[in-house]
Amino acid sequence: MTEAKETVGQIEYYSRAMKAPRIREAAARLGDQARDNGWTHEEYLAAVLSREVAAREASGA
Repeated sequence: MTEAKETVGQIEYYSRAMKAPRIREAAARLGDQARDNGWTHEEYLAAVLSREVAAREASGA
């Protein structure tokens, strides 16, 4: 298994364990955006988490 596929697998596992499906949905797309725009790890993490929080707030969860 390549390192990239292993990382994707980890994200999928952790997001399921956390019951955070938007993280799984947004991680790859935001990862591409982060690489293209030179985001720090912290900026990427904040973007991913903000998607999850926004979705939860919108649904009342």
